[in-house]
Amino acid sequence: MHPFWYAGCKLALAHNGDLHRFDEMRDDLRLHIRPEIAQHISGSTDSEWIYAVLLSQLADPGAFQSSDQIRRAVDKTLAIIARVRDARGIDTASSANLFISDGRQIFAVRFCCDFGCYPTHDPTRIHEANLNYLSLWYTSGQEYGFYDDEWQMVGGAAAADSVMVASEPLTSDVAKWLEVPEYGILHTERANGHAVTEIHYVDF
Repeated sequence: MHPFWYAGCKLALAHNGDLHRFDEMRDDLRLHIRPEIAQHISGSTDSEWIYAVLLSQLADPGAFQSSDQIRRAVDKTLAIIARVRDARGIDTASSANLFISDGRQIFAVRFCCDFGCYPTHDPTRIHEANLNYLSLWYTSGQEYGFYDDEWQMVGGAAAADSVMVASEPLTSDVAKWLEVPEYGILHTERANGHAVTEIHYVDF
């Protein structure tokens, strides 16, 4: 159940998406999961296995990591998934939007394997969710509340101490929401009393 978190580890993870033919991938992914992490796996979902692979890319999952260390672990995890899919001949679009946090910093990853690739022998069997790149949005400010007859983030991004991340804008006024770019990694953490947000890109 989301978010996934193993006792003694600093990172928690939630996943929005679906890895196509995931049942065929587990044995290969297991080779990239350290035994001390594998013993915690209690389910068969792609989300939990992505989490286990991610933790296995960290030198010490029980210690707080720098933003660079976590980003590198994300890159390595997605690269492993891509190699396993390639080895198994899996090239159907599979979304892997990830939300990762250690309580101090937040990472939101907007990623899709082989976007635009799906079987066309029977178009009626293509799920509509696969036809669009899953969205990911964020808004920054000082307070989220009901103002001027609608829910919105107020206070301005320049002095923001709060960041809200969602699959799609949660308010009718979308002007204060920014979309995380495709293959982008949103990183935000508090510094000097403010929420500092940066956009990086998946690199493997």
